[in-house]
Amino acid sequence: MDWVVRGFKALGARCRKKGDSYYCYKDSVEAIISSDVIDISVPVEFRTEYSDFAPRGMYEDEFLKAIEEKTGAYNAIIEVKAPDAKLTLRFEPKDATKAMRTFSNLVKHEMDLAITNIAGEIRCYKGGEWIENIWEWIENLG
Repeated sequence: MDWVVRGFKALGARCRKKGDSYYCYKDSVEAIISSDVIDISVPVEFRTEYSDFAPRGMYEDEFLKAIEEKTGAYNAIIEVKAPDAKLTLRFEPKDATKAMRTFSNLVKHEMDLAITNIAGEIRCYKGGEWIENIWEWIENLG
């Protein structure tokens, strides 16, 4: 686990130990590293004004499956605990290099998301700009 933490620090993350896990973060991207799992999380803007969205996006289940395939994460979920939400990508420790690459790309490209609470539509942002082509956003993860 120590080499993984050193890898995240080499990416510019700040890390601290809490119990048996390490918490690393840079900008709005967070990694929780334990001997069992590596979780990479990014905040999701949870919007209630769903009428602002056009139905041009992809729905949550399709989106999460595509992210898993691109990043090598074995699980991708959007956790909603109103008023907050976050996208979490879960990696096995043996896939630490994939987790580090994903962490680095999320930070480098300033990637984040917005999701509606009713339709479940996802909007992807890169560098503060809406990326209309969701596949382009996913491509930047890998």
